[in-house]
Amino acid sequence: MEALKKYVPILHPLLFVLIYLLLYAIGEFKVLPNNDNLLNWDTSMYFSIKEKGYFFNPPTDLNTGFFPFFPLVWKISSLSAKGIILLNYVFFLLGFFTYFRKENLSLAKLCLYFSFPSLIFFALPYTEALFFFFSAILLVGLDRKDYRLIGIGLFVSSLIRPTIVFFFPAIVFVEVMALLNKKQKALKTILHIIAYSSIAVLGIFLVNAYQFQQTGEWNTYYYHQTTLFKHYFQWPAFPLETWRGSWLMWLDGLAFAVALSAGILGLRYFFRPKWAINIPSSVLFSLAYLGMVIVYLLFFHSKGASGHTSILSANRYVFATIFFPVVFFYYFPLNLTIKVHGLYFSLYLLLLLAVLGSFATFNFPNHLRTVIYFLMISGLLWANKWRYYQWIWIGIVVLHFGLQLICYQNFLQNVWVG
Repeated sequence: MEALKKYVPILHPLLFVLIYLLLYAIGEFKVLPNNDNLLNWDTSMYFSIKEKGYFFNPPTDLNTGFFPFFPLVWKISSLSAKGIILLNYVFFLLGFFTYFRKENLSLAKLCLYFSFPSLIFFALPYTEALFFFFSAILLVGLDRKDYRLIGIGLFVSSLIRPTIVFFFPAIVFVEVMALLNKKQKALKTILHIIAYSSIAVLGIFLVNAYQFQQTGEWNTYYYHQTTLFKHYFQWPAFPLETWRGSWLMWLDGLAFAVALSAGILGLRYFFRPKWAINIPSSVLFSLAYLGMVIVYLLFFHSKGASGHTSILSANRYVFATIFFPVVFFYYFPLNLTIKVHGLYFSLYLLLLLAVLGSFATFNFPNHLRTVIYFLMISGLLWANKWRYYQWIWIGIVVLHFGLQLICYQNFLQNVWVG
């Protein structure tokens, strides 16, 4: 069976398409992808930038809350919506093989990763695939100490997404860890931080200048994000919520848990740098990036209808990036034991579920979905030495793959999935 592992990235989309068509043929699924239903949610904005460029007629008639690189690639390619999703998936696979081509990944881990529901965003007209590809180039450059790859990855990524909020702390973390572990001197650390951050800032400046050239206004991205999306500093309000409530909290909640765990692990390394002396720079960068997702969600995300902090799109921010599989493949499976870790893990799980609102009376009984799902994932983390572990793994993979199909169908029917 292990011989099949090198084919998983190719077999997965083929199996996905085959089963999707089968479910459509028997009437379980109602729609197939077309050039209209692929333009739901944010994709309509990217399409408008591709077709018309940026326009800024506040308060609501504007499309400046999105970066231009993906729409420009889409425009240059002259592809339809159906065509661009194929190109996007190619970019995703190129990014995956760019970083992982020399890694000896097990079949179990590959199947589990490719079954994650959030991977549907790589087969939609979103920026995720391009961001994945150029972030992979950045991470390879960090591991090789190749300034050209680092520069390319940082610069282009900063034309795709507003990276500086996430990349600057990650750059500082990687460079300071190298300094603390005596891998480089202070001057080199400072120069790296300044140079890498300047590249990311340059990307954002060029985006701002490009939007100014088309709209005649500066800071239109900031206006769109703060005014329409309510993305500005605000104190978190618990318990957390997400769009569609319990129908998506299991996935956004897991993304929150993964990012929080990555951030905590990064802090442990910072205070115990020798623990990270042999950890690749790409892994440290990924931990810091995911940790910054938590900061963004808690302090710069909008409030939901109930006034609680919303973590909508958390699953896309975490699982649909290169940084999640880098951390996942490096650390999974965890070496947990009941005697050493049982109590701490149980308390951590209870705290997470409480933060996600699973015990709030107004969420009963719907949030039992989140509780049950978290218990299943916990079983996957703990049972890796159990003789029947493979059946738990198979169950999770099948469940995730089914949910992946449903999420894709939901998106095509204009139902929010992240």
